[in-house]
Amino acid sequence: MIFSSRSSRRRRLALATVLWLFGIATTVLLVGLWGRSVAADRPTLQAAAFGATRLEAVQHQLLAWSADALAGAAAVPYPEAAAAVSELQEMPAARRAFETLVDQLLTAAFVPPGTTVEVDVGAALQPLARDLAPLLSRQGIPVDRTTLEHLLDSLDPLVVEGGSETSWVGGIVAARRALSRAVALAAAGVLVFGGLAVRLAEDRRAMVRSLGSRLALSALSFTVMLRVGAWALDPGGGGSPVRAVGATLLEANPHVPLMVAAVGSGLAYWGVMRRRRPADDQPVNTATTSVTG
Repeated sequence: MIFSSRSSRRRRLALATVLWLFGIATTVLLVGLWGRSVAADRPTLQAAAFGATRLEAVQHQLLAWSADALAGAAAVPYPEAAAAVSELQEMPAARRAFETLVDQLLTAAFVPPGTTVEVDVGAALQPLARDLAPLLSRQGIPVDRTTLEHLLDSLDPLVVEGGSETSWVGGIVAARRALSRAVALAAAGVLVFGGLAVRLAEDRRAMVRSLGSRLALSALSFTVMLRVGAWALDPGGGGSPVRAVGATLLEANPHVPLMVAAVGSGLAYWGVMRRRRPADDQPVNTATTSVTG
């Protein structure tokens, strides 16, 4: 009896540990699947990148690129070029030019590693020529619009190596690789720890049902957390740039955890159906009574 009690305690402890590890693997699986889907979702990344262009640091970098390109193309001193470009920051033409640059840089993030992508900075800055010419003229640098357009068109493209982990665009590719590895390990953990839990359980069908319910509830909770997080970061749809970018990412691809929830619900339903037995399958014991009188 003592041996049996100790064995039962060890079995319960082992089952609790396996279920804890199953929960961790489930969490990593959900985060990895959702994160990888977002990292591979170009429209979402593009929307987040456009929101990031509102950040002061990003705008400063884009304006510095534009000023460098203008100074190199038109032989304009950099201070005057930077001053002229900075005046375009709030103009629609500058917004379109920056969006074109961001779109081309994002294109480089989705090409196979080692592929060279050329970002045509001159073509992206062409819409600025109409407004830049009068600005430079007011600063004592006579450059007409046609000449400025030709000079911008002659700019060498910016060469970006797709998938390079040293560039920020390559960081997206690196993130997808890391998340893919995490998904593979987490999926293996879910299968291994789930199988061990079923093996350690006294009622294996009940454990399958329990594991399916755990998976479904975890996925549903993860979906709710994403939605609440997106709402909390940007409840009005127009908060600060950092909050807007975070909200854009968090509200993306809710179908991924919902698919995991569907799989878990299917396992739970299978466990319920397997546990039930039709009445016709049960042996019927008929008791005959005789009345003697």
